[in-house]
Amino acid sequence: MREIRLYNPDAAILAMEYTGGLVTYPNRMSRNSDIDFAAQKEERIILGETKKIYNSEVRIPWGQFKLYNELNKQLPHRITYIIGYEDAIKTSVNDTLYAITMDELRFRPVFREPDGVHIPVTSMSLLKRQDINNEANSFLDGFLP
Repeated sequence: MREIRLYNPDAAILAMEYTGGLVTYPNRMSRNSDIDFAAQKEERIILGETKKIYNSEVRIPWGQFKLYNELNKQLPHRITYIIGYEDAIKTSVNDTLYAITMDELRFRPVFREPDGVHIPVTSMSLLKRQDINNEANSFLDGFLP
């Protein structure tokens, strides 16, 4: 059973197609990077990137990693999550995922590869989806520093 619902999935797909064509390479392929999720309340901001786990790693291409790293450095009141998932169909609040923040990433083993940063799931925390939701909302509502 899916617990997460998009208000208008067709509109979401059209929006992705539209924005994907705004900045392109000469061959018309999209040059954009995206932020998978963002939430904001007053000066507090949550950002996040989600990636499917591949060979026990979460792999972030260099462009995306640099985007998140720069935003993480420049925004004073923020949490920037990197989330690894095994199955995108698992959307129940009790389903598990792997998570790490950009701040935690500085102190954990990662691999810098030609195609980007590879984060072993052993460097990440195994959490339930609800744990991320609770932590993010506590931060946004001012209960966490």
